[in-house]
Amino acid sequence: MRFKTTMKWVVTLSLSFLGLWFAFRGVDTRTVFLSIKNVRLPWVLMFLPLCTMIEYLMRAWRWAIFFKPVSDKGMKPLIPITIAGFFLNNALPFRIGEVARIWWSHQAMETPVSTATAVTAVDRLFDMMAILTIVVFVFCQRPDLFIYPRAILGFVCATVGGFLFLLWLAHFPGAASKILSHRRIPAKISEFLHNFIEGSIALRKWSNALLAYLISVAFWGGNIYASMLISRLFGLDLTYLQTCWMVVGFCFGTLIPSSPGFVGTLEAAGVAALGLLSIDKSLSLPYIITIHFVQILGSALWGVPAMFLAGLSVKSLQKQKTLQA
Repeated sequence: MRFKTTMKWVVTLSLSFLGLWFAFRGVDTRTVFLSIKNVRLPWVLMFLPLCTMIEYLMRAWRWAIFFKPVSDKGMKPLIPITIAGFFLNNALPFRIGEVARIWWSHQAMETPVSTATAVTAVDRLFDMMAILTIVVFVFCQRPDLFIYPRAILGFVCATVGGFLFLLWLAHFPGAASKILSHRRIPAKISEFLHNFIEGSIALRKWSNALLAYLISVAFWGGNIYASMLISRLFGLDLTYLQTCWMVVGFCFGTLIPSSPGFVGTLEAAGVAALGLLSIDKSLSLPYIITIHFVQILGSALWGVPAMFLAGLSVKSLQKQKTLQA
């Protein structure tokens, strides 16, 4: 077990260093940090943590929509869990924050772990739907940017396929239950999958799906707009379309296993995306480093108090080894 953990750390740290090497290759480091030091109106960056909190509240609202059919606890207990979960995603490797969100929401909402897993899967699927919308928006105007169409096609198929699968579970639970009740399926696995079906119940109402989608597009669109405004502090003056493309790059960069906070992989993905727009690294890298640092800082600013005030403990995740297996 220790060997596997060690190897995971070796791989993730290696990928992070490789990403940083790619991002800084051919760039004068002193120039990069001088650009950050001389940023115009640095106090404007202090508004980014506020934007982050608004995003967390909207994410908790969306998550509560999917929990409503299986729990009467409401949105309130999900707010600190959302904040703390995203903080752990930045503070620890292997996206441990997603595991934490499942475990803590299972406890707070008094639902089976499998139901909390399904609800969280549905919740995250709507992030993928929002990103797909951004991808389509960029593709309609700049199809030449998509130099790896197979990767984009794979993402589209995974997103649409996952959404259709969860819709099938929600609208045809009887058929799904019949399949899962097969005698060859172990009882524990069958019980887990039956509870998983319950977690998709919210999708039976199209109004829930529409509201969740609109919430997702709203906070993703807001983040893009804020990032576009911040680019002007660095003299980049990115358009909304260009910022959308950069965010698409960020999303694919965070899919790569890396050290805590996606350090390295996010920088590499950002400069690569803006490089396809003919924006030099010496201009894009200071901007990307700054928004990444402020994002991590904002996550910690809200995440640490949220964990403390809500009594959320990382040690409690040790009880959830079955989910990580």
